[in-house]
This record gives sequence, structure tokens and C-alpha cells, in this order.
Amino acid sequence: VPIVGAPGVSGGRVFVASADGCLHAIDPRTSVTGTLLPASGSAPTALAASGDTVFVCTTAGEIKAIDATNGETAWVIATDGRICAPPLPVPAGRAVTLYVTATDGWLRAIGPDGVQRAAADLGAAIHIAAVHDRERLYVASSDGVLQAFDLANDGHGPWRKRWARPLGDEVRGLTVANGHVFAAAGDSIYRFDAADGQRGWHHRTDCTISGAPIVAGPLVYLASLGGAISCLQLS
Repeated sequence: VPIVGAPGVSGGRVFVASADGCLHAIDPRTSVTGTLLPASGSAPTALAASGDTVFVCTTAGEIKAIDATNGETAWVIATDGRICAPPLPVPAGRAVTLYVTATDGWLRAIGPDGVQRAAADLGAAIHIAAVHDRERLYVASSDGVLQAFDLANDGHGPWRKRWARPLGDEVRGLTVANGHVFAAAGDSIYRFDAADGQRGWHHRTDCTISGAPIVAGPLVYLASLGGAISCLQLS
């Protein structure tokens, strides 16, 4: 059965979802695999793990919080769209706030009890995950607009939009590093100041970029739909 999306890691275990709707837990030391969640009607699209909880998103637009110790479902939230990207768990004191993007255009903050704490309508479908850095959240929608939100009250709102920048093409992935936001949109990569959104370094490639850039020191790595890997020097 095909594996869906990227794995999640927490508590020394690796969690993966399969196309038949199962959630599996793997001990990397022994390779022993257990099934936390049996097959269900809605296939998973993405997952994330944090502490003793695995958050699973489905084709039905649901987010499920699964207890990683016993496989029990703690809560389920339904959206009006499809969730294409892994949810983003962000520590908030002793708890975790979960940020979820969806094709209905809403960015949601969900508390550890499964209650939606805050939300923002971006006005267009969101296909990629949000990224977080220093009490600020960055997200981009399918209309090519990158936005930054200041988070208050552990992300439970109210949020304040700090800046927004149109990129002219759908953003394929975001990365935050060294006080900058890197956005891959179409065949280009952009670097913005994380605080004020001022655009700095920019580079255009020969093909559409397939996902989020990887930043390692002064180097940026990109993968393209043309099958090439690029390594760029930041200036």
C-alpha cells in the first residue's frame, strides 16, 4: 500500500500514513511496525507528530488528533476544503497550537482541546504549509500572495497582518532562516526580510520549482519539476 506524504517523528518513533487510511508507528531501532489507526473511508493527505499526538489530515478535509500511545482519536475537526500540506504544531507554553492550511482559503489555529482558537481568510486556496518563527506566522496562497501575521495570546488571536507581498505565481514552498523568509514561486526564489517584508535577494531558475527551498548557511538548495537540483550562493 503506498505511503502518503512525509513521515512524522516524535518520542523516538516514526509515524506514516498509508493510502488505505491506516496510521502506522515504527520503532527505528527495531523496525517493528504497529498500526495505530485502522483503515478508514477517508484517505490521509498529510500528517504531523508532536509529543504524544499525531495529527492526521484526510481527503474529506478533516484533521484528526490521534493518541500516539493507544491509537484513540482525541478529536476531529472538519473544514470546507482539502488539506494538502502537513499541519504545523507550535509549542505554546506546555501545550501545542496547531496551524492548518486548506483549499477553502482559511488558515486555522487549533488548540490542544480541538477547539478552533483563531482563523484568517486568505481569499484563495492554500496548498502549502505555513511556517513559524519568533511569534510570527508566514503563509502563501494559490494567488501568489505571501503574508506575515503577528501572533498574540499563544496564537489564539487576535492576529495582526504584518505585511503582504504579491509574487505573481503560486508559491510552492516557504522556509524561514536567519531572519529571512525564502519563497519558491514558479521558476523563481525570493528572499524577504522576515520583520518588514522588504524584498532582497532574488534568483530565477530554468524550470518550475517543486517545493520549499532548503537553506544551509550561505547556500540554498532547490528541486525543480525538470528533475534538477540547484545549489545557489546567497549574496
